[in-house]
Amino acid sequence: MTSPIVSIVIPCYNAEKWIAEAIQSALDQDYRNCEVIVIDDGSTDSSLIAIKSFGDKVRWVSGANLGGCAARNRGIDLSQGEWIQFLDADDVLTADCIEAKVNADLPEGVLPCTQVAFMPDSDLSLLSSKWTRTEYDFATMVLHTTPPTPAPLHRKQDLVRIGGFRPGLPCSQEYDLHLRLAIQIGLKFHVIPVVGALIRPRPDSVSKRNGAPILATRVAILRHILGAEDLRARLSRDQVDIIAQAMTGFARAMWRNGDREEAERLASEARAVSSRWLRTSHRSVLARSFVSIFGFCNFERAHAILSGASRNSG
Repeated sequence: MTSPIVSIVIPCYNAEKWIAEAIQSALDQDYRNCEVIVIDDGSTDSSLIAIKSFGDKVRWVSGANLGGCAARNRGIDLSQGEWIQFLDADDVLTADCIEAKVNADLPEGVLPCTQVAFMPDSDLSLLSSKWTRTEYDFATMVLHTTPPTPAPLHRKQDLVRIGGFRPGLPCSQEYDLHLRLAIQIGLKFHVIPVVGALIRPRPDSVSKRNGAPILATRVAILRHILGAEDLRARLSRDQVDIIAQAMTGFARAMWRNGDREEAERLASEARAVSSRWLRTSHRSVLARSFVSIFGFCNFERAHAILSGASRNSG
């Protein structure tokens, strides 16, 4: 039986310090039937020189800076593989990453993921590890998190079917992609006990500068899902409830961050689409009753006062 081709797609923008290491890790896979595709996304440093130094070991293209989503989509278009592995230019794959996923014996509709760890020399205080789950279904991804970008091995046909990454998102691109895969194709993810990628937290990334952009982007993604006819039509009643619950949780986070008008607006949207909008964000019956009677904002004000009083008395 012929081993399927795996296309390793690496978008690169001004990553001259790391791109060679990323490419080499892709070339050093124990699984040999791989092609490496590098998309130089309009780099203004020496990234392209480093890419070209690998000669015909890699396929590469260079163009205007259109962002990571567009670069990955270009890689999908150029790929010849049945399977696609994404790798950011500042991260690396372990040697057994692809082989472990290709050989994973999983049911139809479940994609293999490997675990993701931090570079040994990373400042782990920059980003807390949150990818400790072994299964990611729709509810887990909406309410908590999805696998990080280099974790899954994707079928090219699935990515093409949903239109790839959605350009224009400043962060949380994998959150959007994986939710659409779950909604449109019904996919789930299973994590095998192998570390397949090492990531390098960068101090200048969106997630390190401020968590607010991630929160705002994820809210925008959920609003897009509810507002797009092709996606909304595929949602079950339970899935709509789950999205509403996530929106309520995000609304509470926005309230705590001081963005109270947007928090109130988001809570109202959640309430409008689901009678179970408080199920996960307000776990006690008393809290849910208070919100239902007096409103989201009044509950948050009262909660803040009581929490402050409790801290002061301690």
